[in-house]
Amino acid sequence: MGGRLSEISEELKAKRVEGTAGGGLVTAEVNGLGELLTCRIDPSLVESGDRELIEDLVPAAVNAAIAKSKQLHAEAMKS
Repeated sequence: MGGRLSEISEELKAKRVEGTAGGGLVTAEVNGLGELLTCRIDPSLVESGDRELIEDLVPAAVNAAIAKSKQLHAEAMKS
């Protein structure tokens, strides 16, 4: 069982999913373990200077990506 869990963990670590917010203005990428890999903010959003909007969109994108990684994890554990 431990070997299989280790194998699943390695597979999930190699998978990537994205979450977006603000119509793609912010994109977060996490692996199948839910670890944040990248967070991209569209330059136009930064140039707008709307700090509050950025503060809202970043966690929304990260949470969307984490939700997708949880789905990957659940599917991997079923097989």
